[in-house]
Amino acid sequence: MHGRFMKNGRAARRRQPVTVPRSSERKPRLDTPQSSSTQPGVVRCRVATYGAVRATPDDLGQWRRQPPPVCGVAVPASLVKHSEDQTLAALAALHSAITRSGWVGRTFTDWGVVAAPNFLGRGGTASSIQRFADDGAWGVSPHLIPHQSLHAVSGTVSHLLRIHGPNFGISGGPQACHDAFLIAAPMLAEGTLPGLWLLLSGHDREHIPAEDGKGSSPPRAPHCEAAALALVPEHGAVEGMLLSISPEVARTRTSELTLSDLVEALIAEEPVAKVWRMPGAGWIALEEVALSAGSRR
Repeated sequence: MHGRFMKNGRAARRRQPVTVPRSSERKPRLDTPQSSSTQPGVVRCRVATYGAVRATPDDLGQWRRQPPPVCGVAVPASLVKHSEDQTLAALAALHSAITRSGWVGRTFTDWGVVAAPNFLGRGGTASSIQRFADDGAWGVSPHLIPHQSLHAVSGTVSHLLRIHGPNFGISGGPQACHDAFLIAAPMLAEGTLPGLWLLLSGHDREHIPAEDGKGSSPPRAPHCEAAALALVPEHGAVEGMLLSISPEVARTRTSELTLSDLVEALIAEEPVAKVWRMPGAGWIALEEVALSAGSRR
């Protein structure tokens, strides 16, 4: 029985060695053929459309009573009655992006959705804890989990756009947008999605819930911010906004990416040309590209 050993009275087969693919064979990669970037480790994609909002508490109240339509379809107020404020802001940004490009009525069945909220559900959870302390389990709404948890934004958008592709929330920390771009990069580089909705949301300053009936209200309530980016693979010469994502250390001195800065850049009327670093997560660049006369032929 050379080369074999006995197990339960039978000769056991020799296990085949596990072959680890060489680094050039591993997938997904950030320099796959789907990415036409000349720099290894950089994913470039086209921002087909985008939208951004900075909402006051009054804006959020209006959207809760009359949600922005998505793809020309009215959203019932009952659907967002228990939604977190960031979900409402993300829907408004999504509505802005869709109308901006004239995509009303378009289908996104095979697309993906990645949402990166900052401290989603913080206020709702704090309020529920207080009600639980006062009234017990009967004081806590069953809507808390589906509407105040990390995947609430992506799940709501996936439901409204009837998306059958991947949808999930990521991070949830103070700078969730950093993780969002790093997640978006391999999903696009893999080449299996026709497009990806990247939804970023949060507040322009830290939103600290106050105990009911105690404490003073701040001079100005934090504004809720959101950005919606429709990312599609870059194929050939294109014009419009291009997004570059890299996990490498930023090559030049650049400012740190924040949601507020991104929203400000997208809201501004002038062309976007920004490079931001993401500490420990690389850098991103947004640029407007125009085709030359020869490229248009």
